[in-house]
Amino acid sequence: MKFKQSNIYILENVFSLVSVKSIDLGIAIFLIPYLIYKVGLQNYGIYAFSISLILYLVNIINYSFDFTVVRELAVHSKKKKIQIVYLTRFLPLSYT
Repeated sequence: MKFKQSNIYILENVFSLVSVKSIDLGIAIFLIPYLIYKVGLQNYGIYAFSISLILYLVNIINYSFDFTVVRELAVHSKKKKIQIVYLTRFLPLSYT
């Protein structure tokens, strides 16, 4: 059975995603006990709560930002207007 070029491309992408996720999981498995050992259980709980709250707020901001930018890009489909949307939406995010 011969693979087409697109099938090989998909397999390469799947392999890359699996390897990156495996490395991410491996780092988390070693990092969490190390953090608990260094900062203590009480402080780690505060750290985990603050990180989860921050990530929750980041997801809300990303969702609303993505939703409004996609709508504006669909409305302003001309090249000049797209540049204006880029300059008013994406450029300020690069400074934060």
